[in-house]
Amino acid sequence: MGAAVMSKSARARLRAHDRRECAMVEKFVSNISAKRIIVLTRLILDALCDPDLVSKVTDSLALAAGTVSGDIETKRQCFVCCQPWTADRAPIGLMTVEIIGVRPRQALITLICNWCGTSTEDIAEGVAKGLERDLGCKRETAQFIHDPIEAD
Repeated sequence: MGAAVMSKSARARLRAHDRRECAMVEKFVSNISAKRIIVLTRLILDALCDPDLVSKVTDSLALAAGTVSGDIETKRQCFVCCQPWTADRAPIGLMTVEIIGVRPRQALITLICNWCGTSTEDIAEGVAKGLERDLGCKRETAQFIHDPIEAD
């Protein structure tokens, strides 16, 4: 069975969405310095059942698929290990980061791969390293609410 072919207009919409998401992340990162954050990790299937997250989750999954197919310029990747999405390295988990006390509410949604999400290593430790690496957040500024990848 061959790979699905994306139309030019669909590819253009996905690339435009990719550029908007990159700009949003840059703005989020610039607002996060020296602020406290709430970090929540969960399985993608659980997030798809949350009406507040479903559209962002499907957008993130579309961008991950765009990386696999080569239909977007930005190489989307796992937040924990920084490996790009492939057919063998698919998203299984989702992480949300919300800045405490900022109005309007600001949150970042990112994906975690099946390798990191099912690893025997501590997922919270991997997420904490990613927060410092990508967002400049120290572990002490992050409040980890729940880790269903580990708990369930």
